Amino acid sequence: MNRNFDLGVVLRVIIAPALLWLGVSWLVSSLGYPDIIFATPAAWLLALPVGRSVVIRSRSERLWLRLLEAGTAGILLGFFQGATFLLIKALVLKPGLPESEIASTMGGVVLILGMLICGTLATAIGARTDRLRRIRRAGDVRLEVTSQYCPICKNPVPVSARYPRAVCEDCAAQATDEAGKPVVFFQEGLSSGLQGKYRENDEAYPAQECYIRGVRCRVEEGHLGGVVIYPLD
Repeated sequence: MNRNFDLGVVLRVIIAPALLWLGVSWLVSSLGYPDIIFATPAAWLLALPVGRSVVIRSRSERLWLRLLEAGTAGILLGFFQGATFLLIKALVLKPGLPESEIASTMGGVVLILGMLICGTLATAIGARTDRLRRIRRAGDVRLEVTSQYCPICKNPVPVSARYPRAVCEDCAAQATDEAGKPVVFFQEGLSSGLQGKYRENDEAYPAQECYIRGVRCRVEEGHLGGVVIYPLD
């Protein structure tokens, strides 16, 4: 890892998007559509992949350095896009035309705003990219869970980061003891604790394990109350 600002990765990352925007602007303008330069604000979105790439490729070991590199890359990209705006305006638009006068007024604004906005976008996406990378390295995927399924019947269930292997209500209703007798678990109040009983005669069932479709399961109190059942295997 590098303890210093990685200027090399900043320059390498912005080359492709900068040349892409320059090529598109020049090509479209040469075909008789110089108004392409007024689409420069849309090109500011190129700062998003730039910020992400910088953070991923950077050799800097400190987060603040990686974010500084991402922001610098965004600022340089915004400057290049603003400079392209002024260059196309000077080469293609004839002085005295309404478009030329508008472009002259907007040129400086686009240059300054582009640097600020591209720098901000690149830094923001860089921070998010670094955060997700650290989450993956730590093995914590809780923030990335978008769907969850019952481990026994495989039907979809509400997403729960705390209980990713909890069985669904239908499977919980099929809980039995080791001999196959139906049991049910409940919590009568916040202070009563977890309780269990046989369905057929209401006799107490003290164990905190049960079987669902032959799968041995653990029964626990939920973090905020209720009952949670999950497979032990």
